[in-house]
Amino acid sequence: MHYWLDLVHPDDRDAARIAYVKSTETGVPFDMEYRMVVRGGQTIWVHDKAIALLDSQGSPKWIHGVIIDITEKKQTQLKHEGLILELESKNAEMERFVYTVSHDLKSPIVTIVGFLGFIEDDVKTGNLEAFRKDMDRVYQATFKMQNLMKNLLELSRIGRLMNEPEVVAFSELVDEALELTHGRLQERNVSVHIDPDLPSVHGDRLRLLELVQNLIDNAAKYMGDQHEPLIEIGSKRFEDRMPIFFVRDNGLGIAPEFHDRVFDLFNKLDPQSEGTGIGLALAKRIVEFHGGRIWVESEAGKGAAFYFTLPARKPNL
Repeated sequence: MHYWLDLVHPDDRDAARIAYVKSTETGVPFDMEYRMVVRGGQTIWVHDKAIALLDSQGSPKWIHGVIIDITEKKQTQLKHEGLILELESKNAEMERFVYTVSHDLKSPIVTIVGFLGFIEDDVKTGNLEAFRKDMDRVYQATFKMQNLMKNLLELSRIGRLMNEPEVVAFSELVDEALELTHGRLQERNVSVHIDPDLPSVHGDRLRLLELVQNLIDNAAKYMGDQHEPLIEIGSKRFEDRMPIFFVRDNGLGIAPEFHDRVFDLFNKLDPQSEGTGIGLALAKRIVEFHGGRIWVESEAGKGAAFYFTLPARKPNL
């Protein structure tokens, strides 16, 4: 038994031992799928069916059985289960998408319709000042709807429309993103520190630029009343042979219980804040489309650091 258990994968060993003991105690045949570590350290999946023959003392004397390699079958099964989980996740996202879009589009439309009535009254009474204020509210509602539709279009394009992947210096992406967010950074007097010698990445340049721009814009947006707002951009260590990048700020921070929610579509922790709630969902989709992952480390009131991995070179086919 000990020799056999030594071959069982460490994560499956306890379950296999328990099933074996139960089989010898009850006389019920041992029947289990588990992982086994074979020569060279390779892990395979096996289906083990066996029965213990006991001696006069009731102790196992012989084990008769068969072990069948089911690695290919199991990999297909796990892949199938993974696709089902992915489909369920996408369906849930689609439900949130439909509900939120209908809600968020309804809001500016109601505003426009309401203020068109006010504008009609303003024209009848000749109140030019009220006319201008009401027109401004209509314009704001229109721009809000336009911005929402633009972001939704960008979100839908990721994974469907892609530019030719290329190797690009991450520092170039940062410089371009800072130019695009210059107005917000200047308005809030945000300082930016960039680590030197940032590694290059391989991917869709336009999408990667959107990623960095969204993370910088998000950091600047939630600075709160920080007197010396600061954004730090850099890289540290590797994960799965991919460099880990970060965009870190000293702003409002995010409580741990909200860390997963911040990447959900249309999920705004502060409903009164500006924006559509799509930025971080867009960032997550871009990172995952490139084979990386993104996560946040933060505490309320202590700033937030968004970490993400990206391929440094073209993946091997």
